[in-house]
Amino acid sequence: MFGFKNYLQARDIEMAYEELIKNKKNIIIGGGSYLKMSKIVYNTGIDISKLNLDYIRADENYINIGAMTTFREIEMSELLKIYYKDLFSESVKDILGIQFRNNVTIGGTVFSKYGFSDLITPLLAIDCRVVLYKGGEVRLEDFLKEEKPRRDILIEIKIPKQKSIGIFKSIRKSSTDYSVINISVSKKNMLMDKKYSIEKNLIKSLKSYTISIGAKPGRAVLIKNTIGENIINSDLKKENLFEKNEFILNLLNDETMENLVKDISFGDNMRATKEYRKEMAKVLIKKAILEGEEIDFKNYN
Repeated sequence: MFGFKNYLQARDIEMAYEELIKNKKNIIIGGGSYLKMSKIVYNTGIDISKLNLDYIRADENYINIGAMTTFREIEMSELLKIYYKDLFSESVKDILGIQFRNNVTIGGTVFSKYGFSDLITPLLAIDCRVVLYKGGEVRLEDFLKEEKPRRDILIEIKIPKQKSIGIFKSIRKSSTDYSVINISVSKKNMLMDKKYSIEKNLIKSLKSYTISIGAKPGRAVLIKNTIGENIINSDLKKENLFEKNEFILNLLNDETMENLVKDISFGDNMRATKEYRKEMAKVLIKKAILEGEEIDFKNYN
């Protein structure tokens, strides 16, 4: 169990920040759910729960999620479902129980850059931003790459307000355990263009996916080798390739999938080996893309 010598209920962000930088062992208390698993004694715990940072609201270009918004609020948000369907509810629904999700916050999870996080992976796939009190707006991808922890306060997460196809997949040993591996795929809802054949539409569509991988273990990362770079266009019109899913799976062949994840650093821990994680990541990506294309394909007649 963690602890702290002093406690401060911040009246505003400036007060919280000034206290934070006074001592390296001062800490912002988000939900505090994962702090409970540590045995560190901090100097001052700074509570920002009264600063009205628990919200999900939209402006012209973004959906803004306050740092103190809980996973349960994200899971139940109708606004997020309008633009991203079940992407976010699927990514958090298996994280322990409802009581836990009513406490853990998006700010605490993202700022801490937890490698086991299920939520960070889809956030990364849709190119969201983090807003820091002193550091301003930073792309999540760049923020996750920073090795040195910032002495700053995360204010909100900015999600692009665009209707997208987004799928989250994970493997875990039990329904409430941490993920062994998780992935997310996302693309703007392009809808198939009736000017082109189904085959050409599918090739174009596969090239537009953004893919992220998390719980590998280590921080979530974007896949830089896009599917489009690896698709081999030869022999795609064999007579037996009439079924859409068969056509997609032919494009996502072993060589393509191996090239897709070749630069990702998978690791070993008590839950799985790096070899297992790598193979399961490829399987989950295929499943997610098939689901995404099924959504898009329904609009093609």
